[in-house]
Amino acid sequence: GAVLGTVADSHPAPLDVAHALDTAQSWFVTNPSSGEFDDGAWWDATLEQLCAPYERVCLIGESMGGTAALRFSRHATASGAAVALAPQVDVTDFSCCSRADFTEEHKAKLRGDVNAAIGATAARVVVHVGRDADDLHQLTHLRQVVELFEHGEADAPLPRDGSTLSEVVGNGRLQVAKHDVEGHAVGAGLKSRGVLQSTIQTDLFSASSPTGGTGVYCSSGSGSGSGSDSDSGNGSDSGSGSGSDSSSGSSSGSSSGSSSRSDSSSDSSSGS
Repeated sequence: GAVLGTVADSHPAPLDVAHALDTAQSWFVTNPSSGEFDDGAWWDATLEQLCAPYERVCLIGESMGGTAALRFSRHATASGAAVALAPQVDVTDFSCCSRADFTEEHKAKLRGDVNAAIGATAARVVVHVGRDADDLHQLTHLRQVVELFEHGEADAPLPRDGSTLSEVVGNGRLQVAKHDVEGHAVGAGLKSRGVLQSTIQTDLFSASSPTGGTGVYCSSGSGSGSGSDSDSGNGSDSGSGSGSDSSSGSSSGSSSGSSSRSDSSSDSSSGS
């Protein structure tokens, strides 16, 4: 929640922020009251009720929470966004997915639901990854992301040229941002470069995001940050928030996020 709090405090209009936690380590596909697998039905219904009063809703999450931001992106409005940092799409053979009852059928359903949600949402979708090979490989499980890369390099890391800090591929509706960040903790790496808050603010609130055009955008400069990859924490949390826009008094933003491979030293990863 640290980054959400920072963004909310700096936003000119008040925001309502809700934060959710999947203590079951199930990528938000179990009912937290019963513990039973329901392929996300409980979370879907709860988010629908939570977001209903607002005209502007955004979702944001990291790692497992990034999965949730994509999976439930239908709740983000056309004026909002769904932002995922280092999300998992296919958790088959994923080392952090250790539940014996998380069957191959449930995993396949999750992968299909994430792809379907991205195709159906009216919101802009932004996915951030660093240099972690597993995170980059997850991009190959997102059909619409693969289509953005003409030469099949969806899982290719940034070139180590000493100057390219970030590269964005996309169009006005779907963008993938690759960053010069080591490890899984993309949020921590962006924070160490001093760009996490501005990046998230742009994703959530800017109607004319620099990632909104078609093509590749390179951000070059001196120095680069890195986030440490720590598997010491396997907790996942997600948050959703909404707030009214003072210019209209009726629009709102909501964000949701969580972490499965959490960086225990960082309070900056969005939605953690």
